[in-house]
Amino acid sequence: MGRRWFAYGNAAILELPAVVPLKGHRATPEGSDEWRKMVAAAARIGPGGAGASTFMSPLEKACGNAIAKAGGSYVVLSPEGFGPRWHPPREKERFCAKGRMLFLSLYPADTKKPDKATLYNRCHEMVDLANESLPSSKA
Repeated sequence: MGRRWFAYGNAAILELPAVVPLKGHRATPEGSDEWRKMVAAAARIGPGGAGASTFMSPLEKACGNAIAKAGGSYVVLSPEGFGPRWHPPREKERFCAKGRMLFLSLYPADTKKPDKATLYNRCHEMVDLANESLPSSKA
């Protein structure tokens, strides 16, 4: 993707035939056309593919649930880096153990948590880079 990324998890996910970037805004109303279309697209990501997102907004979380049900994998774009003792959140451990999850960040581990505006900007930057860089986003 042209920049150094920090990673934790199964890097082979990036070689899957379909790695689909997903960007959902917090303001998207649940049940709207945009919501339904994006969740339906995520539900089509099966075992041969992955969704790439921060999975932070309610819409992105709904897409993550649809991907999980369909047997797909995740590329979680993290606005915070990973320290040497970092591990995935407890609810994500089973996906990591099955090789279905990769965490990526452009940022090294900080000693202090960045403010909300910085985190927001980092999320958008990484999803935009994924949109530009992933081959399946150009189809």
